[in-house]
Amino acid sequence: MNAIISKFAKAKAQGFLRTVEVQFNHFVPAWVFRYSKGDIYEFDIEKLKSLGHKSRESQNDGLIAQCLSEIADPKERMRLRKFTWNSVPIETTGNDLGYVVYDANEPGKILAGLWASVGSFSENNLGVEFHFEDDQAWLYCAFVHSDARGRGVYKKLISFAANDLQHRGFSQLLGIVQPWNKISRSMHEKQSRRVCGTMSAIRIGSLVWVSNAGKISVDRKLVTNPSSNPANVAIQS
Repeated sequence: MNAIISKFAKAKAQGFLRTVEVQFNHFVPAWVFRYSKGDIYEFDIEKLKSLGHKSRESQNDGLIAQCLSEIADPKERMRLRKFTWNSVPIETTGNDLGYVVYDANEPGKILAGLWASVGSFSENNLGVEFHFEDDQAWLYCAFVHSDARGRGVYKKLISFAANDLQHRGFSQLLGIVQPWNKISRSMHEKQSRRVCGTMSAIRIGSLVWVSNAGKISVDRKLVTNPSSNPANVAIQS
């Protein structure tokens, strides 16, 4: 009974539509049906960095944040991908930066993970590919372990990532947030500079329909071969 109550509470917190989407995508292949819609945000780097101040002031928070670059241990990068449920093809994300928070009290235990894509990012299941400017980085696929709730883990993770990306020369941090993902929307709206625009894609079999608004450009609205010839998406600075 307690397990059922806990799952109900989690679904209510993140949004029932988000819960349905996650379960649906787990069991229904992408080539059958996919739908996604979201606002694309430009995050405020200074606000993101400030989230980690409290954690850094605490010497005994038991959290260790690290960046797993493309030259990091491949096994550890793969472990982080599995932890974050990353379904993006590895061959298209070889240069992506992985950010991880470990539990200092249990060496090697991952508490949270986040990925940042640079150059380009393929949403293979939706038949779209984002292309970025040299100063743009795309934040995606964040996940926090249930054991880490209430410890400020995500704040430390996103703060560390924002600081590292800024030092690497990225002045624009971007990401998409779906309207039915209540937790993510509540968190990221407060840390954003602006909404760049909205984008949606619906896939039925080998056909994908893409729509866009705001400062989001798409080279075509209909994709007939999403696996090999995705729509190209760009976000204006």
